Amino acid sequence: MSVWFDEFGVQPGESFRDALESGLRDSDVLVALLDAEASATPNLWLFFELGAAIAMGKKVVPIVPKGVDPSAVPLDLRLRRYLVRDTPEQTAEELSTTLQAA
Repeated sequence: MSVWFDEFGVQPGESFRDALESGLRDSDVLVALLDAEASATPNLWLFFELGAAIAMGKKVVPIVPKGVDPSAVPLDLRLRRYLVRDTPEQTAEELSTTLQAA
């Protein structure tokens, strides 16, 4: 299984939108890792990626910080079974198990 990560997959001068669409087309799963700040005020790129992934029929696995009020998680992510980020090891194990089932 290969991983496409936007911080490394978008080259200087490249269109974020084009790179994200290409990365999503070549992926089976979108892992949406939220932090406490993103849960409170999600950015437009998160919604773009989420909408594109759903439209392409991709599996979406949200990961939210432990202790975040579920109502602060964007609705499209809250309607899915999401992983709660506890320890890095536990989160990685749960994500690995989820991705193996994909």
